[in-house]
Amino acid sequence: MTLVTAVSQNLALAVLFGVVVSALVFAWENAKRIRARKYTDEAGVKHYEIYGPLFFGSVQGFGEKFDVAGDPAEVIIDFR
Repeated sequence: MTLVTAVSQNLALAVLFGVVVSALVFAWENAKRIRARKYTDEAGVKHYEIYGPLFFGSVQGFGEKFDVAGDPAEVIIDFR
């Protein structure tokens, strides 16, 4: 193995590692941006208005926005 081959292989691995780390950091930061506005209307229906990016990385934060035990029988989730 020549020096040029070893350097190009290490460079390719470094670039691949950098892309993976960058994608993970991006997903982590965007997962924290999900928000929900909650209100109950005059009929007793609870409304959740969801704001922010919804994707695989925001599942935990999305689930924490709801109060399943305390919610009424009818709930509307608005994904504007």
